[in-house]
Amino acid sequence: MVALGIIWSLFWVARLSRRDPKRRRILGYPPADHVAHPRILWALVLFPGVVLVLWGAWAGFVMWLAGLTTLGWMWVAVPDHKWDAAWRWMLRKTGF
Repeated sequence: MVALGIIWSLFWVARLSRRDPKRRRILGYPPADHVAHPRILWALVLFPGVVLVLWGAWAGFVMWLAGLTTLGWMWVAVPDHKWDAAWRWMLRKTGF
């Protein structure tokens, strides 16, 4: 359950990072055509944490929070072109 929550939240963090105007400007990307409503996206990011708290799974909440913090930081710290190169390398090595 915690792993699914981390994956869910990381997906929405990735969506947020792709649309963030400051990040796009710093990385030299053109402005986004449409900026999604960040409050809705942040609510989707935090949804698994709220569910874990309501269930009383405090250990799961701490694991979710630690995993999201670590992986989310890693996701936004690495420029997109590096992820694209890593993805192509992985596909080439696995034969897809």
